[in-house]
Amino acid sequence: MSIKRALVVDDSRSARLVLRRLLENHGLDVETAESAEQALDYLQGSWPDVIFMDHTMPGMDGLQAVKVIKNDPKTAMIPVMMYTAKEGELYVGQARALGAVGVLPKHVEAAELFKVLQRLGLVTDQRRDGDESKVSRAPDEGRGHESLQGPGIQLEGLVERMLSEQRHELRTDILASHRVLARQVAQEVISEQRAEQARIAAAREAAEPAAPEPPAPAAGNGRMWFTLLLLACTAWLLWSGNRSADEIARLEQEASDQAAVMETLVADSTAQSRNQIAGLQARLEMAGDQRARMIGALEWAVNQQNGIDYPEEILGGSRLELIQNLLFQLDNLGYKGVVKLETHLGQFCLVGDEARGYKLASPELAVDQCALIGHPLDEIRSVAGRQSLEFINFLDSSELLEAGDIELQIVHHGLEDSRELYAYPRSSGVAADWNAVAARNNRLVITLLPDPAWLSL
Repeated sequence: MSIKRALVVDDSRSARLVLRRLLENHGLDVETAESAEQALDYLQGSWPDVIFMDHTMPGMDGLQAVKVIKNDPKTAMIPVMMYTAKEGELYVGQARALGAVGVLPKHVEAAELFKVLQRLGLVTDQRRDGDESKVSRAPDEGRGHESLQGPGIQLEGLVERMLSEQRHELRTDILASHRVLARQVAQEVISEQRAEQARIAAAREAAEPAAPEPPAPAAGNGRMWFTLLLLACTAWLLWSGNRSADEIARLEQEASDQAAVMETLVADSTAQSRNQIAGLQARLEMAGDQRARMIGALEWAVNQQNGIDYPEEILGGSRLELIQNLLFQLDNLGYKGVVKLETHLGQFCLVGDEARGYKLASPELAVDQCALIGHPLDEIRSVAGRQSLEFINFLDSSELLEAGDIELQIVHHGLEDSRELYAYPRSSGVAADWNAVAARNNRLVITLLPDPAWLSL
């Protein structure tokens, strides 16, 4: 493994030397700077693996330096750990909001520093040899795989199959009903048009016959023959006119009867179409109900065993993996709507103080001996202060959230409005029993709020 480099920035020479020795004991190559300006000059040509930054310094203070480092693309990825006597959860939230990974006290213990370096991937546990680390990683990888295959994720196959079958069946029914209805209406219209055209043509032929040619009259009887011919033509025209009037009246009656038949057919077709549409709407509503039930089952699954021990970050580690996997599965289902994340705080039995930080009390300690019964994060009101750096990076880089179909809402509850699902022991007891209940109340609750339009598709 290559040697890791650290940069310690502190205006106190003694503080720089103490932290430098602690870091060198863990095998790190350490550089120091006595001011933020000197550290920024150093970062122009060198990129350490981690920076330990003091807060209160002449000139530019530590928080201002962190902001400059994170705004520079060349140094933005270097983890910065605030190293200061000014602690408190409010300050921690400010530091994290600017991009720091955390805050260490000036009088940091070696074990705590080792955990920080280990979390940053700068050191490994020397107490385990290579074989033991391989053996220990195997169960962890197995458990990680099992966590990805939990109840919520196993629903993926069932959800996809049910939605696919439902869509295919509805599409088939709709297309079939449209084809049948279109064929019936087309045949009826074409038949009526042809019959009507034939009747009109026949009526025209009957009403406009060709006039017969009169025979050539004899010379002596010309006037008589002309009179007889005139009478014959008049009689023929009267007979033809009466016949045409009767034919037209008959055709008008037939047209009226056909119109009534057409109205009946159209009414029947309309009623049939309405019944088909009503049936399809009922099936679509049933499909929407099935989607709602499946989303409810998925929500129930991801909220099982959601308690979090102190001091684990609620929106980090395995919870962040769960959120990422949930969003991936919802995107595969075509989900459109809101995913709401609510964090509730548990009231832990803690020892320590604001300057050095708090930690869980020993299991056998009496509850009335706890230095604090509560949660340090209760003092942090900003959203960014409650979130881990990896979660903030996830929000900034997630393509699923950028697409816009899935909206992520985050609500952080304080102790006053955190909902207690489990009652704390009424009688005074030991810290172990009290903190077991606090860990169950200290939890992440995920709520799925689908778009009503998506449910009705």
